[in-house]
Amino acid sequence: MTQPQPGAPAIPTATARRRTRPTADPYVTEMLNPTHWRWKLAIPQALLAQHGTSGIAQALAAYSPHPTALGLLEAGCCCTFVVFSNLEQASAAAAAIRSL
Repeated sequence: MTQPQPGAPAIPTATARRRTRPTADPYVTEMLNPTHWRWKLAIPQALLAQHGTSGIAQALAAYSPHPTALGLLEAGCCCTFVVFSNLEQASAAAAAIRSL
């Protein structure tokens, strides 16, 4: 089995497609599992490389992401996504990181 190239978008599995639904914003995905934190903001690797995890975390902090996810991002432990409790916050956060 070959490994994906670094920076290549992940190909969603059949299970992932059943558990998520795309939104109008390409950075934001709705997670269909029954949880309060249902809006997932994917952070592009290019932005992480350019601004670092702490810079992205500072930009996202004003939009009330999940506190544990934000802490992990800031510490550099989880660098691929942050979750939000509503679509408006997730979309505003996506616009904020796009403008960095």
